Amino acid sequence: MSEKKNCECVQNVGCCVKECRYHNAADRCIAAHISVANENASRKGDTFCATFENRC
Repeated sequence: MSEKKNCECVQNVGCCVKECRYHNAADRCIAAHISVANENASRKGDTFCATFENRC
């Protein structure tokens, strides 16, 4: 089981996905970087956060 790293929210990205290990209590992403994926996207609903990891 991986432990959540103590990272500062430097990119100020909001996040409401409470099951992600990078979500914090202030509804912010605390990942060191984020990646948004789906090169075939043509609208917002087609994209997803490729940085998502399940909270263990």
